[in-house]
Amino acid sequence: MKAFSFLSQKDNENKNDMDLRDYFAGQSLESFFSVNCDTTRGEMKEYAQTCYDMADAMLEARKK
Repeated sequence: MKAFSFLSQKDNENKNDMDLRDYFAGQSLESFFSVNCDTTRGEMKEYAQTCYDMADAMLEARKK
C-alpha cells in the first residue's frame, strides 16, 4: 500500500511512491531522535530496525 496514493493518478502510478510501511517507520524514527540526538552508528541501526518493527505492528493492527 502506498502512503500517498491519493496524489498519484490511477493511469500512471509512480513505482517510486513511498510505501505506507516506510512512512510509518519514518514517523517512528522522528520520535527516537526527539528523545536522543547523540547516537552511535550501531544505535542508529538498532533504532531503524525498531522503527520498521513498529511499522509492521501498525500495519498488522490496521487489518483488525
